[in-house]
Amino acid sequence: SQLKLSVLTIHQSVPIDKKASITLSLNASKSEMNVYDIINSLRQMENVFNVDIIGMNM
Repeated sequence: SQLKLSVLTIHQSVPIDKKASITLSLNASKSEMNVYDIINSLRQMENVFNVDIIGMNM
């Protein structure tokens, strides 16, 4: 991907009204973007309604 992220884990809740919460664990060690630019890029993706940081290891 352009963001240079690796997906480590994916967890999806049961969909309600055709929407589901998805928790992703991402490795951004190869990304040249800072975390805030990555979050803004994820927020602009189609069908993404919210992006939150649950935890971060630097």
